[in-house]
Amino acid sequence: MGNTILHVAAHYGSAHFAAEVLKITPALLWHQSKKNETLLHIAANEGHIKVVHLLLSIEEHYKEKLMRITYENGDTALHKAVRSRHQDVARLLVKEDPEFEFPSNKAQETPLYLAAEYGLREALVEILNSCKQPTSSAGPLNRTPLHAAVIQEHTDCARLIMQWNKSLCEEPDAGGVGIRCILLLF
Repeated sequence: MGNTILHVAAHYGSAHFAAEVLKITPALLWHQSKKNETLLHIAANEGHIKVVHLLLSIEEHYKEKLMRITYENGDTALHKAVRSRHQDVARLLVKEDPEFEFPSNKAQETPLYLAAEYGLREALVEILNSCKQPTSSAGPLNRTPLHAAVIQEHTDCARLIMQWNKSLCEEPDAGGVGIRCILLLF
């Protein structure tokens, strides 16, 4: 699979071991598996916040580049953290790169969409506070993050999205989200 010993260390949360190896061979920080998976992708997916902190502190100058590398399906480390429901890691990644545009992966899912779909309130708040992209951007099946929150009945998340952008409930859509929003929230 093209993994190094550091990919294994990231998977198991061995921050101290990873730090020691990176002192000897810092170039391994950039090594990607055959699926383009970095150490940061693995640590974020597994929820190992100490490893994520370590990886983001090693190359301050290149931190942004490391955080924006995509996995074979277009996922960033932030996608991986949100999909795996690791809110603490997701919040950290957003704080470390607040200027990032949070792009969609190949399935048209943004980290914002995934946070709304999974009902990850804390991660959603952090993303909304940093987000420059409109929440109405189309995701899978032309659904927005608001659609995802309403369909999954994550009332808190739907309210947060609507408070962030009140115009989202003003325009009716073919999916009836406006009506479902009203029924769900009242």
